[in-house]
Amino acid sequence: MDNKFVTTLPNVMGYEIVESKGFIFGEAIFNGVKGAIKELKKEAEKQGCNAVVNVRIAGEASTYAAAYGDGVVVRPIPVELPEVPDFTTPNNL
Repeated sequence: MDNKFVTTLPNVMGYEIVESKGFIFGEAIFNGVKGAIKELKKEAEKQGCNAVVNVRIAGEASTYAAAYGDGVVVRPIPVELPEVPDFTTPNNL
């Protein structure tokens, strides 16, 4: 799971939530916050999530830490760009 899909925000910028998988939890002893986030990501993948939103962290930074949030499935929001006129021919000027 890409780090950009683990966020404290309620959504992922440029993506829409298409399915909620529920509460996701990860904890680590002796590995602190980094370990807890790693475990959170593993658990999210097991549950079929490609993002975790509303992430919170509790505990000591260098010893015990827990990370939790809402596991979701997201997909990119399609972007429709406006048509650009062709100014290379005299007819379009």
